[in-house]
Amino acid sequence: MIGKNRIEHICRSAGMKPVHRATIKGHEIFIADGFSIMPHKPFQRFGIGPYDYRAGLYCTLWWASKGDEKLDTGQPLFFDAYHDPSLAKGSKQKARINSALKAAREFIDQRRRRKMN
Repeated sequence: MIGKNRIEHICRSAGMKPVHRATIKGHEIFIADGFSIMPHKPFQRFGIGPYDYRAGLYCTLWWASKGDEKLDTGQPLFFDAYHDPSLAKGSKQKARINSALKAAREFIDQRRRRKMN
């Protein structure tokens, strides 16, 4: 079983730091965010090629849990270095965090619908 400390270690090893925590429908959501330059070694296992995102990419990872030691599932989201050009740098990170929260909420809602059917 992977716990919060292990996920945090994995994220930090990939150049991502914890940036936000939230609770959605009884699940704690852990969010890490970081920037990567080519060849994007930590993210190649997710299908990112060494020459993709030539200007760099942001990776924002969300992970859902029921307590710190019962991590459930998560997903990395990838953003071009120049995403949302109309936003200031700090606002761009907030936009990535909001995208991760939205993806986590959609996942949790979809899982609940499947359980009800």
